[in-house]
Amino acid sequence: MYVLKIEDYDLDILKILQSGQVFRYEILSEDSFVLIYQDHYVVVSKIDGGYQFECEPEEFQSIWYPYLGLDLDYQAINQSIIHADARFEGVIKEQMGLRILRQDPFEMLMTFIISQSKAIPQIRKLVNELSVKYGRYLGKVESIPIYAFPTSQALNHVKEEEFRDMKFGYRAPYLEDAVRLVNCDLVQLSKAQLPMLKQIKGVGDKVASCVMLFGLGDLEAFPVDVWMRKTMIYLYDDLGVKSKDIDIQNYGKKMFGKYAGIAQQYIFEYGRQIIKNL
Repeated sequence: MYVLKIEDYDLDILKILQSGQVFRYEILSEDSFVLIYQDHYVVVSKIDGGYQFECEPEEFQSIWYPYLGLDLDYQAINQSIIHADARFEGVIKEQMGLRILRQDPFEMLMTFIISQSKAIPQIRKLVNELSVKYGRYLGKVESIPIYAFPTSQALNHVKEEEFRDMKFGYRAPYLEDAVRLVNCDLVQLSKAQLPMLKQIKGVGDKVASCVMLFGLGDLEAFPVDVWMRKTMIYLYDDLGVKSKDIDIQNYGKKMFGKYAGIAQQYIFEYGRQIIKNL
């Protein structure tokens, strides 16, 4: 067992799991969770003064420490965001402990293609079904089977029709194309940039930015969906209703710099809480 001593304002796993950036996890109770990354999973329990990870210290340091982004000083990052726009101070205080996870880029590519026009429970259901059918079985926690997300090689034979049979709808050809491009090395995911990702059918600025932020660790990436668009236009007079998503992305990057992606999480929450009737 590894015990991580950390303050609530530096890490809140429940907030992270409910933030919409990750779709594969289990919430066993208010204080107990299963984290899943590639071929690894771990049961984590909240205890006085931190969290207990049911793994060896070596696994925590090599897998879960980078996965949770614990090498970053979020107190300093949050202060830089508040300095850029003081209106977010209240939301940041409420969201203390929220972090950007470092997830697998192929999984992020596939799951954010799946996520288009879907609610989080629907996304989780589809992603889990894909993992059960084509992913590697990892073990069981409290009668819950845990599967790895399938690799691009494991999905190489899956055709559009099979994705449609699994209820992926219009996203089916996009998923097939993503697998094909990754396996053909036309997109080298570990080094990918926005234009390369957008070669894939169904991948626009938003999905590509999500892959950059959540899968490739580019904290400057600034995903813009319908809600972010409304919120940014509401907040900043320089942005008008005719602003393109790329204009809003660039505006966010310019304002918040190398931590624009983290600011994006707070802006989204600000919009959800403060300007619900936009």
